[in-house]
Amino acid sequence: MTLETLKNAGEWPNIEYTVDNWIDWALKHKQEPIVISFLTYRPEMFEKVDPRNWGLLATIYRDGMSYEEIKGHLQNESVAVEFIGFIKAMVKLPSLDDVINDPENIKLPSILHAHELYHLVRSYGARVTHENFDALVTFIYRLDKRLDVVDEWVILFLTTVTTVDENLVEHPAYIKMVMKFKDRII
Repeated sequence: MTLETLKNAGEWPNIEYTVDNWIDWALKHKQEPIVISFLTYRPEMFEKVDPRNWGLLATIYRDGMSYEEIKGHLQNESVAVEFIGFIKAMVKLPSLDDVINDPENIKLPSILHAHELYHLVRSYGARVTHENFDALVTFIYRLDKRLDVVDEWVILFLTTVTTVDENLVEHPAYIKMVMKFKDRII
């Protein structure tokens, strides 16, 4: 599907968009996790760009997109600069495939900053399946051991995975995680 096809796909509904309802839509429609992670970390950027442009970018984003392409889709130079900076900062983080293949031993940076945690939790949660859920939970437990305040990250992860697939609430790993953190998240 081309950008022109998306732009000409008919009228867009007249909905009042918020960053939260846009992120829910993006998660449910399996849009690009880096865009979701960025808007989770920098929600104030959402209002600087038409929500439809965020949707287009989340639909067509690919690794290696040029600054000019991203700026062209967002129609806002300062937001494009922030988004590119966010992408570049994520390069040192482990890939989802590496996390799934060895969640207990995958090397993590010695210091994890907030923007990196937002990306790890949101983007990995956005790609959750019944098959990889155990590995992702194991990885989140590792983050818990490294952080003094994990509540926010566990809640964000649980919210993300249930938005992606509400049936995951019945997965044994989900139930175990909720029980483990129940005193901290309820």
